[in-house]
Amino acid sequence: MQVGILTFHDTANYGAALQAYATQEALRQLGFEPEVIDYTNPSRRGRYTPLGRAGRQLRSGRFLAAVTSVIGAPLIYARQRRFAKFYRSYLRTGETSYRTPGQINASPPVYDLFLAGSDQIWSYRNNGCDYSYLLDFVPDKSKTISYASSFGLDFVPESLKADYARCLKNIRFLSVRERKGAELVNDLTGRDVPIVLDPVLLLEKDHWRFLADSARRGHLCRGHVLLSSTRPSHFDEFQSVTGYTLKGRTAVNLSPGVRMADFFDRNMKVRSMAGPEEFLGFISRSALVLTSSFHVLAFAILFEKPFVAFLTGDQGRDARITDLLDELELKDRIFSPDMRRDAVERPVPFDAVGARLKLLRERSMAFLKDSCGVLLSPQ
Repeated sequence: MQVGILTFHDTANYGAALQAYATQEALRQLGFEPEVIDYTNPSRRGRYTPLGRAGRQLRSGRFLAAVTSVIGAPLIYARQRRFAKFYRSYLRTGETSYRTPGQINASPPVYDLFLAGSDQIWSYRNNGCDYSYLLDFVPDKSKTISYASSFGLDFVPESLKADYARCLKNIRFLSVRERKGAELVNDLTGRDVPIVLDPVLLLEKDHWRFLADSARRGHLCRGHVLLSSTRPSHFDEFQSVTGYTLKGRTAVNLSPGVRMADFFDRNMKVRSMAGPEEFLGFISRSALVLTSSFHVLAFAILFEKPFVAFLTGDQGRDARITDLLDELELKDRIFSPDMRRDAVERPVPFDAVGARLKLLRERSMAFLKDSCGVLLSPQ
């Protein structure tokens, strides 16, 4: 039975790429034939191009950042080529490409069922206010399911509530990734929906290690401190507050935004242009992970790496981190002004974490299997 997956699938973003791959593989493990619908609207296509990024930075008054984006365009294009290779190698994508809501509504793809998720596909800021990501284009709404879809928001603006409510009510089986998402769905539709794991956590560590080991080994180091944060000052603040030092280790920086000084720091290797396999390789070979990225955190947990999580202050975005760490009883790994070096170096109880994660994985896979099974059963 064929399942059409609608998600963020063709951008130079580690989380988007790997969650799309994981959704595909989880469905394949359950015996289905998954295929990613090749849909990307104009808003999504402009998010990761150098000119698109520079334009957003200029509009927000970040002139220097915009100049850096333009200067760094060759590196960004090199990163995009690595992602394109990953997608060609590991993702099964539909033959028909759709580039506007009008196109996909006029001639929808044909599958036995349609699945939306995961990632922040329901954020109007990220999807260009496009209800295609809520499966609005599907003619038969009885064949729709959402797996771990995320709003990435604290609230839905009043002007959008009616459309969000209409689309959500039409999705037959709903699940979300965060508690806030469940609250928003309930407020909009009155429906109580389950909270399930992000797709990357559905696959076992050995599955991801295979991809990590496929990376170019000469490009990777081992025993490093891995940095990945939306705020370059996070590492400085972390060192100042905790007193933690590299102690001769190299810092590998995978952050989406880096400072010019980072390129000249002899103790730091900037590797933000790495492809998805190298990304996994850097995490799997690290000694400590410092991150504000949900998916870097998820892989640190899967690879059983000590970590410290930074929050951004945006409750809608931070919820994905705080909810996961709360479920796994790891909230003491969130950076705070009271954190000290001994807390950083305290062993993470990964045996207990693994047991909790196993139970959550089983529940999440059961939702996916049962929902798909009902949708595919004779009416």
